[in-house]
Amino acid sequence: MNWKTLKKSTLHNMFFIALIAILLFSPLGTFVKIQLNRLIAFSPKTIAVTDQKNCQLINGN
Repeated sequence: MNWKTLKKSTLHNMFFIALIAILLFSPLGTFVKIQLNRLIAFSPKTIAVTDQKNCQLINGN
């Protein structure tokens, strides 16, 4: 198969597969996954000491 005879969609598919492989198996992919997680995830809301309540354990200890 000659590179000149490849269709445009075939080249796009090959590029997409290469991009996915880079994101899955390289240190660059790890960096991208960490940054994406930081963007999406949020930290839990902290509760002030005065608003905290004591909870009884189920067995009463």
